[in-house]
Amino acid sequence: MKNTSLCLGICVLVSFFSCRPAAYDDRALYEAGVSETLAQFRKANYQDVHYELAFHLPESRHEAVMGEVILSFDLSEEQPVIIDFRADSGQIKSLTVNNQTVSYTFAQEHIVIDRNALRKGPNAVFLTFEASDQSLNRRDDYLYTLLVPDRARTLFPCFDQPDLKATYSLRLITPAGWEAVANSPTLNVIEDRATNERFYSFATSEPLSTYLFSFVAGRLRQEQFSRGDRRISIYHRETDPLKVAQCPAIAEEVFEALEWMEKYTAVPYPFAKYDVIILPGFQYGGMEHTGATLYNDRRMFLNAQPTLNERLSRSTLIAHETAHMWFGDYVTMQWFDDVWTKEIFANYFASRIVEPLFPEINHRLNFLCDYFPSAYSEDRTAGTNPIKQPLDNLSNAGLVYGQIIYNKSPIVLDMLVRKIGEEAFRKGIQTYLTTYAYGNARWEDLIAIWDALTTDDLDAWSRYWVHEKGMPVIDSPGDTIPNADGRGYGFYRLTPEQSNACFQRLHTSTDEVEKGAVLIILYENLMNQTVDPLRFRDELLTYIAHEPNSLLYALAIGYLANAQYYYHLPSAPAEQALWTIATTHANPAHRLQALRTYRTVADTPQAIARLYAIWENQQPPQGCALSENDYITLAYTLAIRLPERAEAIGATQRQRISNPDRLAAFDFAYPSVSPHRAVRDSVFASLLQAENRRIEPWASTALAHLNHTLRQEEAVGYIRPALEALTEVQRTGDIFFPTHWLRALLAGHLSAEAREEVEQFFAHHPAYHPMLTCKIRQQSDHLYRFIP
Repeated sequence: MKNTSLCLGICVLVSFFSCRPAAYDDRALYEAGVSETLAQFRKANYQDVHYELAFHLPESRHEAVMGEVILSFDLSEEQPVIIDFRADSGQIKSLTVNNQTVSYTFAQEHIVIDRNALRKGPNAVFLTFEASDQSLNRRDDYLYTLLVPDRARTLFPCFDQPDLKATYSLRLITPAGWEAVANSPTLNVIEDRATNERFYSFATSEPLSTYLFSFVAGRLRQEQFSRGDRRISIYHRETDPLKVAQCPAIAEEVFEALEWMEKYTAVPYPFAKYDVIILPGFQYGGMEHTGATLYNDRRMFLNAQPTLNERLSRSTLIAHETAHMWFGDYVTMQWFDDVWTKEIFANYFASRIVEPLFPEINHRLNFLCDYFPSAYSEDRTAGTNPIKQPLDNLSNAGLVYGQIIYNKSPIVLDMLVRKIGEEAFRKGIQTYLTTYAYGNARWEDLIAIWDALTTDDLDAWSRYWVHEKGMPVIDSPGDTIPNADGRGYGFYRLTPEQSNACFQRLHTSTDEVEKGAVLIILYENLMNQTVDPLRFRDELLTYIAHEPNSLLYALAIGYLANAQYYYHLPSAPAEQALWTIATTHANPAHRLQALRTYRTVADTPQAIARLYAIWENQQPPQGCALSENDYITLAYTLAIRLPERAEAIGATQRQRISNPDRLAAFDFAYPSVSPHRAVRDSVFASLLQAENRRIEPWASTALAHLNHTLRQEEAVGYIRPALEALTEVQRTGDIFFPTHWLRALLAGHLSAEAREEVEQFFAHHPAYHPMLTCKIRQQSDHLYRFIP
C-alpha cells in the first residue's frame, strides 16, 4: 500500500493520475477543503452513493473512536475518486477498493484513488480509520455529532458536499448503559456482558446530505409520546423534576408543527421518525438532523415562570427545526451559498406555525419584533453582506451564517408573499417540494417556479434584495411618521419633528404594530445618533412602566439597556425605574425582565448591595421567580462587581448547584471572574488552545467575563491575540463560534484603545479573509459608532 504524506501537496496529486479529469482546474480540484470545482466534478461523475458505517465508542473520552466505512457508488465513467478526510495520515488504518488492496494518495485533506483501481459502474471502497474528535463533541458520559456545514469529513471519509445525497446504514458499539439515537429507527440492541458493551444497529436512512448524518450516545433519559399513529421520543439529561415535567408540552408542540407543515405543503413527513435530544451546552438553539433533532437545554427547559418571549422562543425554535425537515432536509440547497434558502423558510414558517399556539398575541407584531431588530444589527454595520454570498470552498461555509440570512431573509420573503399573493406562493412551494424531493435545488430554481405563476419580474426583485448588501436610507419630508405599518425595510432617518411625533405616538397610539415600528425606528436613529440618547432613555423609562403588551415591553427594555451602555448614561434613574417595576408591576414576567435588566445596568453601591442581598438570601422581589441559571449569572456579576467577595461567592454558588452538567459549566467559567489578573490571564491563554474551546458556550462565557466592561482597561491586551486566533477559531469551531468569539471579546469594550487594537490588526493583515473581516466589522461596530 502506498500512503503519500500530507506535505507532498497538489503537485503529487496531479502527477499521480494516469489520466486527469478533463475540463476541471487541477489546483481547485485538489485544494484543501471542498472546492466548488471538486463538488461539481463529483456530482457529474459519482452516483448512487451509500455509506455503511460503524463506530466503536469507548467509555473514556480520552480513547480514540475507531470506525469503518464501506463507501459504495457508481462511476459514470472511469475517473479518479477523491474522498474527503480531514485527519492525519496515520488515522487511515486500511483501504481496499472492490476487495483489492490498492495504492492511494493522501494529501490536502483528500484520499485520492487512481482511475486504474476503479471501474465504470458500481464500486466499493472499504476503509478503517480513527475518527477525529472535532465534531464528536465528547463529554465524560455522552457525545453527539454535529457535522454542519463540512465537518462530516472530520468524522469519516466521505464525499462531503450537500448535493451528493446518500443513504446511510449505521452500527454503534457503546459502553453498557448508554442510549444511542441516530437518523433512522433502531433495528436491534445487543448487550455483551463479557465486554460490558452494547451493540446498536440502525435501519438504512432516506437520502441525506453528509452534514445531516447524526448520532448521539451516552447516559440519557428517554421519554416517549404519541399522537395517533405518530410516536416520538425525547432524550435528555435534566435532573430537575420541574423541567422534566415540560417534556409532554414539548412533544405536543412537535406534533403540532409536523401536522401544520404536512397540511401546508401537502407532503407527508418524509422521514421514518422524529426524535428529540435535548443537550446541555449544545452550541446552537437546535439542529435539524432528521430523526435525531438536537436542541439546547436552556432554550427548551424553561424557568418556573417563563416570560412570553421565552415561551415564544421555545415554540418558534421547535417550529423552525421542524420546518427544516421539508426545507433543508427533504429538499436541500445545491451549494452552501444558498444555505439561506433553508433558513428563510424555517424562520418564515416558524412564525406562521406558532400563530395558532398563541392566539392571544399580535403575530404581525411578533414578526416585526423577531426579525427586524436582529437584521438591522448587522445590516447597519460596515460588515454587512448580501443574503446570498459567493462561496468557493466549503471550508468557509460557516462564515455565510449570520443575522442577514436568519432574520433579513424572512422579511424579504414576506415582501415576496405580498408581491405574488398567498395562493401563488403556496402553489410554488408545493411544486418545489415535489419537483426536488430528496434532492437539491438552487434559489433560482424556486424563483423560476414562482415566476411562472406571476406577471411580476421576480428576477429583478431577487437581484436587488438577495444579491445586494445593505439597506436603503429613506428621508421623508414633514412630520409624518415613516413606516408606521412596519412593512418597509431600511433606515428611516428622522427629522427633529418626526422624532417628536414618534415619541408622542409611542405613548398615545393604540396600534401595537405602529408602536413596535416606532420603537425600532427610534432605536435605529439612536444608533445613528440622530436622536438624543438621554431623551430616548427617559422616554422609554416612562413607556415601559405602562406598556401592557409583553412583546413591546421586552423590545423596549432591551433597547433601554443598550442606550444606557453605549452612551454611558447615569445609571441611577434607570435603576430606580427598573426597581420600581420589578417590585410593583402587576405582570410577574415584566417584573422578572425588569430585575434582569436591573442586574445589567446596576452601577451604584445601593443597586449592587440590593443584588447581593437577593443572591445571598435567595429572595428576589415578590413575583420574580429566579431560576438556578439566574442565580449563577448573578454570582458572576457580583464576583466582578465585588472582587473582595469573589472567592466566597463562588464557593457558595458552587454548593448550590446540584446538576452535574451545570456544575461543570460553572467550574469552567468561574476563574474568568477572578479578581486576580494573573488568574484571568491564565484563563485567556488557555482559551487560545483549541482543546479548551471544545464546549463553545462555556468558552464564550469565559471570554466575555474576561472582557467585562469594568475590566476593559486590563482586557484591552486580549484583543489582538484573540483576533490573531480567529482563523484557528473558525477552523476548529462550529459555524456560529467566530461571531460568538468576537462578540465575547469586543462587546464589553468602549474605548479608543480597543478600537486602535482592531485597526492595528487590520493594518498588519491588509489581505485578511473578507468574510472574517465582515465578522470583525460587525462585532466592532460600536467602537466606531460611539467612540469619538
